[in-house]
Amino acid sequence: NGVRNTKDGGFIFAGTTNYNSLYETGWIAKIDSSGQPQWSLKLKSVNGSLSQASELNNGDFIAVGNLYLEFKGDNKGNIKSVSKSSNFIMRIDKDGKLIWQRSFFNTGKEILNKVQQISDGNLIATGNVLNTEIAYILKLDQNNGNIIWMNQYANTENYNLARIIEN
Repeated sequence: NGVRNTKDGGFIFAGTTNYNSLYETGWIAKIDSSGQPQWSLKLKSVNGSLSQASELNNGDFIAVGNLYLEFKGDNKGNIKSVSKSSNFIMRIDKDGKLIWQRSFFNTGKEILNKVQQISDGNLIATGNVLNTEIAYILKLDQNNGNIIWMNQYANTENYNLARIIEN
């Protein structure tokens, strides 16, 4: 779902995998500038997807997406529909070890789409409530993922395509 270059000339990938899982689960991986795998991490015992990952100033990584809380699958690995999902954010150190992860649930189907570090060191993320036209912006504490503030906006279209620009 997302790929970004890293300060060391490598790349960070975020998306899904079905490895050792019937249904898709969130996955993040890092390769070096030669394309050699450095590490790979998937969500454990949880179905979901990662939308995007970003590198933090200290070389750690942050990734966002959603967890599938209730869904229908066909027992062949295909998810036919998701009726309830939750926002998801995780911080991983430069060696691929999980530092913290958070999930917060407000309505029916939610996803975090974009995340980046801002000048005060904290994180700004955008998301959607997929079964409505509501979008939101969150400021999160980079040390633990706690919400500092959150604003929502009604009647937005294609908010998952929005860019985050700090002025």
